[in-house]
Amino acid sequence: MFPRLAQLQARWRALSLPEKLAAACVLFVLLSVLALESFVALKYGQAIGSDVHYHLQHSFRYASGHPAFLDWDLAAPNGGPYPPLFHLLFVPFVWLGLHAPFSALLEATALFLAFSATLLLAKEQKGLVPAAFAMALLFSSRAFFDRVQVTPQAIDAIAMPLAVLFFFRKDYKPFVLSVLAMVYSHGAYGLLLFAPFALFSLFEKRDRKANAAAVSKAALFSLPVVLLTLAFLPTLLDSGFTAVHNPQDQAIRQDPALFINYFGVGLSLFAPVSLIYFSRKLGDPFCRFLLLWLVCLLPLVIFFPDRLASYAAQPTAIMGGIALAGISKANRGAPVFFFLALLSLAFLQNYWMWASLAMQGKLITLPLVPSY
Repeated sequence: MFPRLAQLQARWRALSLPEKLAAACVLFVLLSVLALESFVALKYGQAIGSDVHYHLQHSFRYASGHPAFLDWDLAAPNGGPYPPLFHLLFVPFVWLGLHAPFSALLEATALFLAFSATLLLAKEQKGLVPAAFAMALLFSSRAFFDRVQVTPQAIDAIAMPLAVLFFFRKDYKPFVLSVLAMVYSHGAYGLLLFAPFALFSLFEKRDRKANAAAVSKAALFSLPVVLLTLAFLPTLLDSGFTAVHNPQDQAIRQDPALFINYFGVGLSLFAPVSLIYFSRKLGDPFCRFLLLWLVCLLPLVIFFPDRLASYAAQPTAIMGGIALAGISKANRGAPVFFFLALLSLAFLQNYWMWASLAMQGKLITLPLVPSY
């Protein structure tokens, strides 16, 4: 009567015990993220955090016919203008008076989509068990929950895993579109995420010609943002060196040890293990790319240590997932221990804190109205 259900049951029975645990872990993480963020969106009726208020000021300017990226009052806190793509997404909803509900919809789905994109990449490249370990590690990162708000960084967190996915599939059109989504939403940050592709195509001999052609096309279409970034580079650097942009940034600058807690204790613990494990996996192109991805983010430690924590969470989680799957492969009981330990850690450190704040109404919300 239900052939599709019968097929799913047959596929489930065919899975090994570690794969069943992995599937359950993935389902638990994705549903938990979706439930928490949906609860926040329904409770407040809009996106949370102070950054969404700042970015919507750009959308209000565009909606009124003014080029917001030329407005220094808006650009000054950042040290330079933002590219327009993310802000333009809101413009039709500003015209309709639905920008707050639209921000709530993005609040409910952005983090879920970022987790899902990371899952797709890890599963396609390394299989279900490494992908599940990566999900559990990412789930324990306070920085990832905190920074993947309704801001241009959400575009980065969704588009970067997809860009890597398409790049390794040799599906270059969606790869270029994914890169451009990051670059035209988040400027210098998008260019920083584009850097590992450029370096990989330069040094990797396999498929060099096709990779270089795709990277060159993405670079060509990104040229306006590159020129804009270079034009404001002195003020951008000055802002990065001297400004304190949020409490997390200030706290980490005052006490660097807090980076471990903010990054995620699970990620911090397994990062050294992953690097040791990966030192024996450098023959794998995907592993080499993950290391390049992480290395290209290191300049953020100088300017925005809190942003380093959130941006580095995805490649570190995937690396940790691969390492944990490799380490536990020889012991059938190890995945049970690792999954339970990581998910428990996530609840204790991150998820329960966010759920408590959401229920108590202590999350930051500002009226989404023009203020410039």
